[in-house]
Amino acid sequence: MTTSEETFTKHKLNRIRHQEVFRIKNSVRFAALTPREVEIIQLITAGKNNPQIAETLFISRHTVEQHRKNINR
Repeated sequence: MTTSEETFTKHKLNRIRHQEVFRIKNSVRFAALTPREVEIIQLITAGKNNPQIAETLFISRHTVEQHRKNINR
């Protein structure tokens, strides 16, 4: 394995550890999300914006915005 590959692998593993720590620390908050809020988070992480999410879920853009506000709380 080359140095750049080792650096990349270490960076990737470090990122996974940080994500896992974040997930564990916030597991109670994540459990409180509604199924729709989870759907919206998945679409956000897939790179979709509010109008695209609204179209995908057959809801209004305003409803998506409200869900995002609730998620941020």
